[in-house]
Amino acid sequence: EITVPEAWKGQRILLHFGAVDYEATIYIDGRRVMRHCGTGSSFEADITEFVTPGKAASLVVKVVDDLRGGKQPGGKQSTRFESHGCVYTRTTGIWQTVWMEPVNPEGLKQMVIIPDVDQQQLVVRPQFRSIGQGNTLTVEMLDGGKRVATRTVPTADESTIILPVKKPHLWSPEDPHLYDLRFTVKNAATGQVYEEGRDYAKVEGLKRLSNARKESLVLDLPEGSAIKDGDNLLISFYQPARAGTWQYSTCMSEPILYDEFRASAKAIMEALNPRKWFLSMDEVRAGGTCAACEARHTDMAHILGDCITKQFQIIKEVRPDADVYIWSDMLDPNHNAHDKYYNCKGTFEGSWNYIPRDLIISCWYHERRNLSMPFFEKQGFRTQGAAYYDTDNLDSCRDWLETCNNTKNCTGIMYTSWRRKYALLAGFGELVQKYSEPKK
Repeated sequence: EITVPEAWKGQRILLHFGAVDYEATIYIDGRRVMRHCGTGSSFEADITEFVTPGKAASLVVKVVDDLRGGKQPGGKQSTRFESHGCVYTRTTGIWQTVWMEPVNPEGLKQMVIIPDVDQQQLVVRPQFRSIGQGNTLTVEMLDGGKRVATRTVPTADESTIILPVKKPHLWSPEDPHLYDLRFTVKNAATGQVYEEGRDYAKVEGLKRLSNARKESLVLDLPEGSAIKDGDNLLISFYQPARAGTWQYSTCMSEPILYDEFRASAKAIMEALNPRKWFLSMDEVRAGGTCAACEARHTDMAHILGDCITKQFQIIKEVRPDADVYIWSDMLDPNHNAHDKYYNCKGTFEGSWNYIPRDLIISCWYHERRNLSMPFFEKQGFRTQGAAYYDTDNLDSCRDWLETCNNTKNCTGIMYTSWRRKYALLAGFGELVQKYSEPKK
């Protein structure tokens, strides 16, 4: 027996089934409402015409599950009464949550949301329970509470709403930037606003990874909530922050990052106890646009400098006598330490002023070595030449050795291979021996 609250009068009454295995027929007071077939799919029954608000009604769900008959899909469910081999004990009958809720007759039924990164826009395709004359739908996109895009259109099923988003801050597991979406359906006659969670589904969001370019999210109606009339909810979904085709940047403003660094440093010490450490802080191509970064009210130079300093300190905590090396490019005004670098908001200019002077800078830009090495020498840093880079000969290494020998406080030169090409390593060692020691 079910009783529809009298306060639900004037609403559409929906009965939701999380899943019923297999053939379900719904009856209200002996009258058939609908039939549904499926093992794990959810469905809803509109029982508005079969119930009266304020009065009780008899609900019967008839379920038939003839898995062993061979005429219905069974997946990996066992045809026996027990599990065996690679199949498991079957599920039958109502095996997911059942709930009832009221929705506005002219509210949203479902919505497809498609993040179009290539065109820098968000595509929204709504579907309504019915179309009210003069009703409008407003879609707002917010970033940290600030509206970045909005559009109001007449309500119409299968219409396409496009929200342009300039330079979107994309989502990644390392940088889970959050945009908010707010949908408002307004009744032209009464001015009533239909709220998410009461009149239509809560938006769970979309975690859209790099290989999910064509993925879309369909919004369905969940169970009702205690949201009051007039409340506004923010709907959140994720997009990846990707540079190029494969690079993802970790947000340097998230405190949890440094917990990970600290745990990694301890694990490295236990396994290797190294004297020399290398910070992989090169080509930082995304940052400064998330809520965590913007809340700091500073630029990328300070954010990067703070991140490097904290890593340096973490290493020194576990190995006080460690030599710590770092790639040069994000600290080098002759390389990547400048404004408008890829997807970063704010400049990297001056980043070299906010890092410990005990760091050893590993310069790797061959064409600008005679600018970069003297620059860091002047700033008081020790340096290192990162040579080779999988060339077919050692000509560039000779160039690096000459520059290293002309740079004070240069600690040496490194054979740098990304492709594990070590055929020239012995020749590299012989070449290094032929050159004089760096100046002290």
